[in-house]
Amino acid sequence: MIATNLANMSDVTTPLGVFLVKSDSSEEKLLFRFPYVIVTESKNLSARSNLNKYALVMPSKHEKLPGTGVLNDHSVSTSGPYSHLPAYTELASSSAINDDVDDQEEITKVIGITDSAFSNLFGVVKRKLCGKKFELKVDNVRFVGHPTMLDNNQCFHIVFALKANAPHDVVKCYHELSQNLAVALHSEERRCRFFSEQSRIMISCHDEISQTVNGTANGHGKGNNYQSLSPYELIIQRSKLAENLRDTFNHLLKRGVVNIRVNRWINVNFCLPQKVHRKLVASDTAPPITPANIHDCLVRLRPYHTFLLLVEISTLLAALPYDVSPSFVRLIKVANPLKNMLDLSADANISLGQTFYIVAQLIYWGKATIIFPLCETNVYMLHPSAPTDLESPLVGEFEHCFPGESLIRTLSLFSLGVSLSQLKNPMDSADQQCKLVQMIIWMLRKRLLLQFHTYVVFVPLLTAPPVMKQRLSFTQSNPSNERATSTSADLNDNTSTMGSSYQSETSMGTSPMSPHLNDFDLQTQNNIRNELDMEKPELILKEIGLAPEEIHAIMTAPAADNVEDVRLFSKLCSYFDGHHHIEDIMYYENLRRSQILTLIDKFRDVLLVYQFEDTTVDKLQPYNVL
Repeated sequence: MIATNLANMSDVTTPLGVFLVKSDSSEEKLLFRFPYVIVTESKNLSARSNLNKYALVMPSKHEKLPGTGVLNDHSVSTSGPYSHLPAYTELASSSAINDDVDDQEEITKVIGITDSAFSNLFGVVKRKLCGKKFELKVDNVRFVGHPTMLDNNQCFHIVFALKANAPHDVVKCYHELSQNLAVALHSEERRCRFFSEQSRIMISCHDEISQTVNGTANGHGKGNNYQSLSPYELIIQRSKLAENLRDTFNHLLKRGVVNIRVNRWINVNFCLPQKVHRKLVASDTAPPITPANIHDCLVRLRPYHTFLLLVEISTLLAALPYDVSPSFVRLIKVANPLKNMLDLSADANISLGQTFYIVAQLIYWGKATIIFPLCETNVYMLHPSAPTDLESPLVGEFEHCFPGESLIRTLSLFSLGVSLSQLKNPMDSADQQCKLVQMIIWMLRKRLLLQFHTYVVFVPLLTAPPVMKQRLSFTQSNPSNERATSTSADLNDNTSTMGSSYQSETSMGTSPMSPHLNDFDLQTQNNIRNELDMEKPELILKEIGLAPEEIHAIMTAPAADNVEDVRLFSKLCSYFDGHHHIEDIMYYENLRRSQILTLIDKFRDVLLVYQFEDTTVDKLQPYNVL
């Protein structure tokens, strides 16, 4: 007798069972279910059924219930031809009272449901519902499947049982798995009648066990306990499809990743990202990483990011399917946390778009995460969910990888945030510096560190401080700034007004005082005059749509007298919204870090600088915010 291991069932992503039902014009039949028995809990389930007065007493084929009542009488024994089923109330969820429900009890209740009940639930599917999502909630259990119609008017249905409180994204993933399995079986049925053959094997096993049970019950067979005989144990031994379904359940239970070959021909690969990424997070209290988080991360992915492999390259290459793309292998071999994806795509000789696609696959399957390439300006801080317990398993793993080093001591260096340049000791040898980089990479793989980026926000002060007021009064009292003051007073003029003023200046150039100027000289003079007007800082700032108050605040900065600085400020002003860090600005505007930092320092009166994690990377490193 085979018993399933429930040690890993601890969250809503774990399935409670998998079922295969076939229906045709004559009958509905449950062909296979797994798990079908739990040795350690079968007696407890029977005891609970006996103590519940609402438990149904199901007679055998040749016996009828005594009297007309259907409720269980405690005087009825279960050793005869009657068998107790769990009552309807026993299948109800107790999660409304206590959220910490024992998973073993949950799956035991599912196992207690009869085969005929499952046949009636999943087998009676209308033809118009085939090829569509099937979802049914019965008390504390949610069933998800994808019924499929074959060419011979037979319908088969692979159903997964989940907890009723499973999130919508988890239910969607299980439906995709059921659909993938259905497509593979439908293809094999057309190719070699695989499903028809497997269904005959399963039905024959059911008939064989049924005959054995009947013979044993009537005293014609040999056996001490006919209840211990199960057709599903025999089906697993004889049916390839049953073996595939059993392996699918076990893989979901342990790893959340399914890699099977239906009929040793069609590969079915599936990843449950909620479970896979949960195992990658060091803290059990961290929020789950959902497909929506992964999608948001991939949408915000930029070429200046890079990917960090969470497994060894040799292990990852060995786990790839035999028909993997050569570009996939080349990118994995050139993976380097010191290079961005733009450089990696050039090293692997593949396009940037293909690099993004491969990285997306690695992230979804939990084989890689997104980081910013390691450099001396990177600032790292201890992750809020990082385990700092002295007895944490990561402590021993870190000491095994880096003998003589302490994880807790190393993590203490990042308590308040520190850059790699600050950690770098000029007296260290090249081997010691390389070791420091390897330790940081190890902590990033375990998601023990957060990287902080510098963000800039344009904050014009409507009520200027005394120093700014003094400079503003000096600017307004200076006669040379009279034109600037008058221009600032008319900043609300529309474009047509500005155009008319330029036309009046042009008409001044055609006065009789310059009769020797031809049309070309007039056009050149007008262009020079317009360029001189556009060189004024106020007009440069006005061109980007700033309000008069904002322009006044910018003009109070010492660097406002430099037209080049004002032009660079106007160019980067759209990035000063708190959503673009310095590395983002460097990439899009092709600037050096020193240029941006110098500009921020010059306009520090109106720019607010702060640090927090990258909005792209933090999707894969969630933590609870108080």
